[in-house]
Amino acid sequence: MIQCNVALHLQNGQNFSEEVVKNHMALLVTALESYEGLIAGRIGNLMLTKEDYDQIDAEELELVDIKWALASVRRRSEKFKLVAGRNDFLDAHLSALGFDKSKVT
Repeated sequence: MIQCNVALHLQNGQNFSEEVVKNHMALLVTALESYEGLIAGRIGNLMLTKEDYDQIDAEELELVDIKWALASVRRRSEKFKLVAGRNDFLDAHLSALGFDKSKVT
């Protein structure tokens, strides 16, 4: 195991709270530990075989992917409402939201 100390030097007068800095450092540590695991070959389940992976239903995987995409769109729209202070999605089912549907195939 490799240990290292990280010093953080902030420039441009940016003021970050201690909690924000701790969260960012924890994210950095997680990324470094994941990379170390990848290099060491510890990521993934070595006990799984090709037959195990073949049992994954493609349609179920597609459904999970669609659910994640919808959740992402919902999260982004909520963030947009907070940042912009607008709710352009209120009448989304009635309008095209500025898109020309005739150009979509």
